[in-house]
Amino acid sequence: MMEKRKYTRVAFSAKGVLTWKSQQFQMDLKDISLRGAMISGPFAHRLVLNEPVEMDIRDESLRILVTGTPVSRSQDCIGIKWTGIGEKSLNNLYLAVKKCATDKTGIDREFRGMILKQVR
Repeated sequence: MMEKRKYTRVAFSAKGVLTWKSQQFQMDLKDISLRGAMISGPFAHRLVLNEPVEMDIRDESLRILVTGTPVSRSQDCIGIKWTGIGEKSLNNLYLAVKKCATDKTGIDREFRGMILKQVR
């Protein structure tokens, strides 16, 4: 099967809070990209694909606030695609992904491309 992913996914361990239908759940991030993340938690089986969620991700000194939708599910994980992010959180997301990436130049290229799409 051909890989559809356009953005580099990196291993990323962080904690956060996911809000879905006014309920808050503690979550663990497994990996992250500039367009989404793989998360886990005891609530994972309850989330409905394509229903909006809010996430508050904290990693050492970084905080990332995003909105997204669950787009895939595995046994105990949910794939989330970002649908909204503020400027400061976008910068923090970029820093977090770049910190964990082996191809830092590739992350820079992805980030520039993402910004250019927003501007057009």
